[in-house]
Amino acid sequence: KSVEGAEGAKRQPRNLNDLERICKEEWDKIPPGKCANLVAIYKKRLTSVIANKGFATKY
Repeated sequence: KSVEGAEGAKRQPRNLNDLERICKEEWDKIPPGKCANLVAIYKKRLTSVIANKGFATKY
C-alpha cells in the first residue's frame, strides 16, 4: 500500500540520482508517529500470521 498523499508518484525521475532524491524527500514526509504505529502493530500482525500457519489473516 502506498503512503497516502505521496507526491512521488506524480514526479518522473530522469535518472538514478533523481530517483534517489525523490525517494528521500518522500520518505522524510512520513510522520514519525505513523512509523512508530506500524512498528507497534507489527508484533500483533506477525503473531496472527504464525497462528494461522502462514494463511490469510484479518490483516
